[in-house]
Amino acid sequence: LSLAMMSQMCKISGAGSEVSCSAGISACAVSAQWQRALQNLHDMPQMMLTADVVGYSAAISACANGHQWTTALALLDTMTDVQVCPVAISYNAAIGACQQSGKHEEARSLLVRMAKKRVERNVISFNSAIAASNDNWQSGLMLLGDMYNLQVSANEISHATAIAACALGGHWQQATCLLQGMKSMGWEANVIAYSAAISTCEK
Repeated sequence: LSLAMMSQMCKISGAGSEVSCSAGISACAVSAQWQRALQNLHDMPQMMLTADVVGYSAAISACANGHQWTTALALLDTMTDVQVCPVAISYNAAIGACQQSGKHEEARSLLVRMAKKRVERNVISFNSAIAASNDNWQSGLMLLGDMYNLQVSANEISHATAIAACALGGHWQQATCLLQGMKSMGWEANVIAYSAAISTCEK
């Protein structure tokens, strides 16, 4: 979106302007147009508008979809600098950016940061961090364990993602154990879980 188009979207005065502009940034996020999302965010002050948590979070999501994890984390830091308090959706978007690039240490650091800032870590936060583990199966299993210890409701995706991490690491015993655990909880293992477990056994 150009500045002219942004101005057209933001004709409504007051808070509605920020909402309209944030919607434009969200549209960029969906199509992974991270550079346009950043430009739109940068252009808002020229229209006498202030980017809010929705706009920043959408821009972070755009960076995540564009595989720009460093830019996503920089945006998260910028939010604090400009006194826009990041919320769960902001952190989840940043963790998602780490997931897309396989940066498991950075993803785990963001989970720690959320705890320090007293931002609720939910199933999306942990699932994205587990997915960022890739072949670091120990990290994936530790995060899954943290979910249970912190009483964050793990779901089928949590287990399937941990199984995938075990598969990539070549640890079929752990993968099989997790698969059996899913069945014991009455969950139907999806194709991702089964495929990951099978591929592990083939290694």
